[in-house]
Amino acid sequence: MRANKGLGEIYKTNLIVKLLNLAAVKFATIDPAGMGIEMEAGKPGWYDALNGLPGLFGSSVSEAYELVRLLTFIKDALKEYSNEEIKIPVEIMDLIENELNCIGTYKELNNETRDYEFWSMMSDLREKYREEVKLGFEGKEVLVKAETIANNIESLIEKLRSGLEKALQENDGIMPTYFYYEAEEYEVLENENQNKDKYVKVLKFKQRKMPLFLEGVVRGFKIYDDKEFLSDIYNKVKNSDLFDKKLNMYKVNASLNNETIEIGRARAFTPGWLENESIWLHMEYKYMLEVLKSGLYKEYYDDFRKVIIAFMDADVYGRSPLENSSFIASSANSDESIHGTGFVARLSGATAEFLSMWRLMFVGKNPFAIRDGRLTLSFNPVLPEWLFDEENKVSFNFLGRCLVTYHNPSRKNTYEMDLTKQRIVISMPEGNTVEIQGNVIEKEYAKLIREGKVNKIDIYLQ
Repeated sequence: MRANKGLGEIYKTNLIVKLLNLAAVKFATIDPAGMGIEMEAGKPGWYDALNGLPGLFGSSVSEAYELVRLLTFIKDALKEYSNEEIKIPVEIMDLIENELNCIGTYKELNNETRDYEFWSMMSDLREKYREEVKLGFEGKEVLVKAETIANNIESLIEKLRSGLEKALQENDGIMPTYFYYEAEEYEVLENENQNKDKYVKVLKFKQRKMPLFLEGVVRGFKIYDDKEFLSDIYNKVKNSDLFDKKLNMYKVNASLNNETIEIGRARAFTPGWLENESIWLHMEYKYMLEVLKSGLYKEYYDDFRKVIIAFMDADVYGRSPLENSSFIASSANSDESIHGTGFVARLSGATAEFLSMWRLMFVGKNPFAIRDGRLTLSFNPVLPEWLFDEENKVSFNFLGRCLVTYHNPSRKNTYEMDLTKQRIVISMPEGNTVEIQGNVIEKEYAKLIREGKVNKIDIYLQ
């Protein structure tokens, strides 16, 4: 990441600068309560059926969660090069430094008005920055230590997290997803352009909280690693209006009946249909994936056979359980005859989420790794005992061509076993076998497996 290095080093520098710019601008788009990111681009994000929300000073907590993830990624990357110096355009560096100054000012402000005042400072800062760079950067750069930037980013993360914690506490302990804001007080500005347009400056906002959406929970799961905390969130979601007790599935949102039609087309749909209170398969599978990734294996498998389409009754689902649907009509729908029926069959995002779940279930998070400079391969399945057949076996194709079979004679849940105690038998291309004790396959054989030159592996769990 230093200047005057090879082409790869230059690309690294350019990429980190682009990410810094993106993160800094996003941070400057924080909402008036300091809890979400404004929808100033005219789009509500993933949930595009809320297409009216951007016009209501809408904001997304989901985007704030994702910004925490982006900033954390940048910080961790910079810490790997803590003593390196990075060339950063002066405009970006000024923006970050001004944001840090605003955070310092925020801490000294009156508690009752400081969120609005911080929003006002950020809005002025953002508009000033965009005006300065709308035709491009001047070209001047400053050399800054990676460690210094990482420390600056930590302050931005801390500010975002404080707002997200407040949002969580004010939402009965479940991650919110959307807000919109009404102007309670404003002043009309003098028109200096001699045209008919009128401009106002908002002096005070009233926050309007949207009902629960599953998306906020999904995004929120990604920034926490406290298993006990996430288990509590999981239980709260299951006891909330997001959970369809008749179908034992998760709805994309709670009831919108008390919301204005101005929030967007979602409000116009019949409850339990399309993008209003249905089982939106893509987001439900996203939620399942995050529950699995967080290590809540018992909770995950408690839901698995009720949520995953392959286990559904075809007569209820209305089509082959081997194909996904865009959405499933929930019990919120007034027509009881279609509850649990899937509509609009397609290879949707749910398919991609399921493949991610499948990989984690059968292989684990990071099968290939570099240890002491050598390539290794480890299988760490998180499988329930009921998934094994009558011979206590389960098989899958690894990398599309290598048949891996787990043997589980004690028939236990693999996530409750010591997976370091394995006996691995690799069937080599020449017809001979190689036996390994433990769950680490070393370089020579790991490389052959990755190259697709091994067709069969038997793993005996103990």
